[in-house]
Amino acid sequence: MKPYNTIKLRKEWIVSQLTKARWFFDDPNANPPTGDFLGPLVLEVFAFHVNLVGGIPFEESYGNPVGALSLCAISVKLALMMWQNGYLQKEKTAGKNNADSFKDKPWGAEAGQKLLPRAQALSEDQWDDIFQHCEAIVEARRGTRKATTSAGVDAVENNFDDDFDDL
Repeated sequence: MKPYNTIKLRKEWIVSQLTKARWFFDDPNANPPTGDFLGPLVLEVFAFHVNLVGGIPFEESYGNPVGALSLCAISVKLALMMWQNGYLQKEKTAGKNNADSFKDKPWGAEAGQKLLPRAQALSEDQWDDIFQHCEAIVEARRGTRKATTSAGVDAVENNFDDDFDDL
């Protein structure tokens, strides 16, 4: 992703990403857009999540992490909206649990009603593609970020298992 080092350039890029949910797709220019959940920002956030939880042992598997992917995607949309003027709108981050906080209304409902069904509809091949992108992102970042807790250090050290509307 090229740098957007002025407010004007950031604003133009963010507005373009929010238009027809370009941030969400691998190919937003296709008609219709293709590659659900393969937008670069969505993959970056999801890769971070998968890398952190990848080292946590689970007794049972509950299938693909459709809820996590949906929440990662909606958090990208929220972040873009908070920066849509080209800078972080501080009034939207002031205080805890304000009207613009990342909470159930509207974000949980939007993630659950719009994104979760799309994540549930992904094929195993599409999930494999998402996880391969995540692995590439983590490998590219390996050694460039420092964990802040001992649990974070352990999680960062672990690798992946081998085994139109506007959204």
